[in-house]
Amino acid sequence: MIVSLPSPEANGIATDRTLVRLTPRHLADLRASGLSDQQIARCGFHSLQAPASIQGALRWKRYNGELGDCLAFAFVDAEGRPTGHVRLKPDCPRKGKEDAKPIKYESPKGSTNRAYFPPGTLAALRDPSAPLLITEGEKKSAKADQDGFACIGLVGVYGWHKKRAKNKDGKAQGERELIDDLAPIPWQGRPVFLCFDSDAAANPNVRRAEWHLAEVLARKGAIVKVVCLPQGDPGPDGTAAKIGLDDFLVARGPDAFRELLATATEPAPLEKGLQPNEAPDDPHR
Repeated sequence: MIVSLPSPEANGIATDRTLVRLTPRHLADLRASGLSDQQIARCGFHSLQAPASIQGALRWKRYNGELGDCLAFAFVDAEGRPTGHVRLKPDCPRKGKEDAKPIKYESPKGSTNRAYFPPGTLAALRDPSAPLLITEGEKKSAKADQDGFACIGLVGVYGWHKKRAKNKDGKAQGERELIDDLAPIPWQGRPVFLCFDSDAAANPNVRRAEWHLAEVLARKGAIVKVVCLPQGDPGPDGTAAKIGLDDFLVARGPDAFRELLATATEPAPLEKGLQPNEAPDDPHR
């Protein structure tokens, strides 16, 4: 079963998005992130069910339908033009390496890191005086965009820099550089707020990525601050639930987030003794 959302044009929104078609499961997923049907339509989020469509989007040589239905996030460039790049969230994620977590999101084979630009953020990208948020994931950035915060979504906390060359020991070498989607954005003098998930405070790998991103943006002239999201309530095992930007906005609302922005802090390097996970299958790479 597919649910069809009205085209954004029906609500008076000028956009080239076509009718959005979603499975009930995918529509519920997007609504759980606080996204309105109008924003979902504006972003062009949709479902892929035909194995041939999924195989084509991922550029896989072989595919037998093992991912099930997939929620598709189509990417545009900084001018709002479709890039052809689509990231998928499968209903039946495949397993990573031994003891690794399931792979929640799939990118096309051979693709480089891309930045997700929600529709309401496009104008802010060209205005160096406009503050920008940077967070993890398409849904989170789309929710912030919907609530009036210009926001860029990364495909992971390390999704902002180009692949670096490695030495004979397999260690990455050279200076980190912004991916092509981010490099042309005017950063000089721009306020930028980094807002990763609430586990950033306790996860050295996330902290390291946050610090390096802040360094690169500062070299570009940006005025960088870090927004610390509060941890969620403890679960049965006593571990606090991880909170993302969309979770916070759904639970607390835009005004509460503006209060967090007002208390954003200067970026801080990783403390001595805290070592990041450099494993290639780490989900935060």
